[in-house]
Amino acid sequence: MVESDWSQCNKCKMPALKSSFLNFYDAEKQCPMCGDVQPEDIIEIDDPSSMIKKLKQMQNSGGTLD
Repeated sequence: MVESDWSQCNKCKMPALKSSFLNFYDAEKQCPMCGDVQPEDIIEIDDPSSMIKKLKQMQNSGGTLD
């Protein structure tokens, strides 16, 4: 992941490189994780530090991003 290209699906909260996410969407017309997203649902994350912290907590506890 590259901090300047960080994004997430607004539906399932999956983090992804925005450029790769949009390329995948252009080809498949869906989110690779939940299958339910529109381009406007792909959220650009300017400062992913809080999301990284949540991902680390989720990894350690088996929880979710919500």
